[in-house]
Amino acid sequence: MRRRHRPEHHYRLVSAASVAMAVLVWFILTNTVARNADGFPSPQLLALTFLDLVYHGYTGKPLWAHVLTSLSETLGGFTLAVAVGVPVGLMVGYYRMARAIAMPFIDFMRPIPPISLVTIFVFYFGIGFGSKVALIFLTGFWFMILATTEGVRSLPKDYYRAAKSMGMRPGQIFRLVVLPGALPSILTGMRTTLSISWALVVAAELIASQVGLGYMITDASNFYKLPIVYVVVLIIATFGFIMDRTVVAINHRVLHWQGK
Repeated sequence: MRRRHRPEHHYRLVSAASVAMAVLVWFILTNTVARNADGFPSPQLLALTFLDLVYHGYTGKPLWAHVLTSLSETLGGFTLAVAVGVPVGLMVGYYRMARAIAMPFIDFMRPIPPISLVTIFVFYFGIGFGSKVALIFLTGFWFMILATTEGVRSLPKDYYRAAKSMGMRPGQIFRLVVLPGALPSILTGMRTTLSISWALVVAAELIASQVGLGYMITDASNFYKLPIVYVVVLIIATFGFIMDRTVVAINHRVLHWQGK
């Protein structure tokens, strides 16, 4: 039996309908059998809380300042991790000597939980912008190296043989064969690293910060302002989703030939 192929917009409508259904169930529950404004706030209460944060800010700072702080720390560390990790990963994946030198350090450092290093980074860089960027950079750096290295090493040997038979020099092979061949793994690594970076900056702000979305969660939790905690969590999820979709769109744009 031949499988029927539905248009892409059909599945988008299904996704939108599932989200709408979840919100409807949430609304019904919080206005009937689960009326607990503190422990399980309703959608309308969260909407009012969000509007209050938009108009009045939090702890003397506008909401956009908290969001922008977390975003700038995340994107700063992520950009550095990609800019440094990709070239290093290409070298480690392509040159056996570089791999022999670097992999023991990579394999040793990568399993360390990033949150365990927060105190060390706060000691050296303070509780401001620098410590968050440095922590995200170091964490994302290992992941980008690993993704890029695996992308290079997964290239079929036939690619190298074909390039050599065409008279390509090592530099040309690296530029025209290795880099394009590793690109899918690099973009996948970027997607993973960005998600980790976004989660890590919030976790770091939970411990040491005076501004940012993580700080808002900590401060609101201390005063049992759970509606604010829920709103900030939803803001975090929204921006995380937007950043992830952006990377996916870039992936599809750059690797438009995949799946065809």
